[in-house]
Amino acid sequence: MDPSQRCPDGTCHFFQLPAELRNIVYEYTLTNSKGVLCREEPSNNSGIFRFYAVPVIEKRPSRKEREQDWYAAQLEKNLEMAMEINQLKHVCRQLKEETKNIVVCRNDIVFACGPLDLLNFLEDVPKTLHSYLREITVWEHRPLLVREFIADKCWRMIAHLCEEHDAFTIRMIWPSLMEKKSIHTCSCWIIRKIVALAVHARKDRTLISKMSDVGWWRNILLRTAAIAHVDPKIVIQGEWKWSGSIKMFPSHEPFPEHRFRLCLALHPIQEQELEKCIVTMKKVFEDGI
Repeated sequence: MDPSQRCPDGTCHFFQLPAELRNIVYEYTLTNSKGVLCREEPSNNSGIFRFYAVPVIEKRPSRKEREQDWYAAQLEKNLEMAMEINQLKHVCRQLKEETKNIVVCRNDIVFACGPLDLLNFLEDVPKTLHSYLREITVWEHRPLLVREFIADKCWRMIAHLCEEHDAFTIRMIWPSLMEKKSIHTCSCWIIRKIVALAVHARKDRTLISKMSDVGWWRNILLRTAAIAHVDPKIVIQGEWKWSGSIKMFPSHEPFPEHRFRLCLALHPIQEQELEKCIVTMKKVFEDGI
């Protein structure tokens, strides 16, 4: 029988298969190794969320462009003619019903418009689906300071949700951590912001100790992170600790090792100290804070 020709008696043989086999077909069809992009459309608290394949963006931002502005513009351009990842739901009611949760439960989900989109999505989908969520990526486009981020209402709510549903993790892409005052000081500013996050949000004593057991970085901790230093221990003020289910990444781009080396070479840093900093920062870019 020609599969492109409709069965003479109108029978759909696919639906004669056991539900378990149909679900396997749906998963192969509706999963994407790079995750799916979730967007609320229109973006006015409509409660309508559509899913797209995450676009591959080849172009890189120039030095004059803010990374978050560049990415948002590229994203809009790539999605202008894009189709939703689940086209099966338009075939018939049964396919729509049987596939409605596959995209959510079997994919990593990307929210490119900030944490409010994620909160709206979690409020809209049935709470029974929350436990099926896997990895979630959220782009934070706002140029928040570290203290503003820690006090931000949206992220506080997400942190509490993570405590309730520890099955899913959040990858927070925060390009503003990469913003620089000048090419000569960019690495120092990035390091200071990351150290401040490790101290005030993550309470990450491991990262703090790596950055503070040699002279120059200890001064950065004292000046920028505003913590009390009692040798050999570091006293961290405040009891509230950021949820371990949220990992913060300075950029979606690879670690710019060459740029770091050039900038750090302008400071009185010993070779051993410089190498240690490079290794530590590379791990932050790859594994998050």
